[in-house]
Amino acid sequence: MKKYVISICLMILTTLLVISGCSFATTGNLQMQSNKTELKKNEEAEISVRITENLSQILSIDGTIEIDENVFDVISIKSSFNNDKVSSQNYDILYKYYYLQLRSPIDLKENDEILKIKVRAKQDVQPTTSIISISDMVFSDYNFKEHSYEGENANIELSIINDNQEDDEGALYLKSEIYRIGENDLTKYEKGDKYISKVMPKTKISDFLTGLKTNGKITVYNADGSEAINADDIVKTGMKIKVTKDNNESIDLTIVVMGDANGNGRIDMADLTKLRSKLYVSGELTELEEKALDITFTQKISTKILTILRNVLYESGTLQNLI
Repeated sequence: MKKYVISICLMILTTLLVISGCSFATTGNLQMQSNKTELKKNEEAEISVRITENLSQILSIDGTIEIDENVFDVISIKSSFNNDKVSSQNYDILYKYYYLQLRSPIDLKENDEILKIKVRAKQDVQPTTSIISISDMVFSDYNFKEHSYEGENANIELSIINDNQEDDEGALYLKSEIYRIGENDLTKYEKGDKYISKVMPKTKISDFLTGLKTNGKITVYNADGSEAINADDIVKTGMKIKVTKDNNESIDLTIVVMGDANGNGRIDMADLTKLRSKLYVSGELTELEEKALDITFTQKISTKILTILRNVLYESGTLQNLI
């Protein structure tokens, strides 16, 4: 079993506002997740790189991305930001250099995806406890009138957990670094938890499942109790997951899609109608509807949420950028 390492070293040159402000490099932890835990020769994998804390006014990233050429062919390394937000980006495969410049500063929130790395295996690759590692990553922000160059490096500890890292013979568990599980320890299931939330609208079942880690088997059910068998269908509020093991342990949770109060997996006029009724005519919401509309996770339905959902519906906004 051959271990392989991807290391990212980002050294940012930032523009510094000399008179009325200042520029600084902001560092934060990362979480990486592959959509597969093992690969056969010529099989492809996609690696999602996410930030695990809030960062403000990020404008550029540049640095070196190295991938073991004996193990992988690099298919692409691309920013996860919408094309209209990216001024330029490039990956020089010869010098292993990646550069990203955004059109204007953006705020990054916890769990926002920043990069997608696609690779193709040159040989069979088995899972290890640390498939990928990242170090020396810097996010940079700036404002400028007069400027000079300034660079800074920072170390980041990264822990990669794959499906085989925990003892498969131990107690049944369910974890996620992307979704919220329950109301207390949001990253893992605890007895009594009812919901798994923070699921983005229009998320495919296949993509939803890659955001979960367990030593059991996950089955997805429609709201009517029938098994959801098409992995390309989207996840909807009211659907359920059941996680089981051979010893008859089980975890049962109801899925909550953000903003999807009417249970079709999307944000539409029906969701806004339910929200307006609650806000302006004291309409009643079920517990599940209220969970779906509480996209700010404050346990309070407010006009701020109505503004956000209107922006998504009418202005082509996205929840990732608005909440």
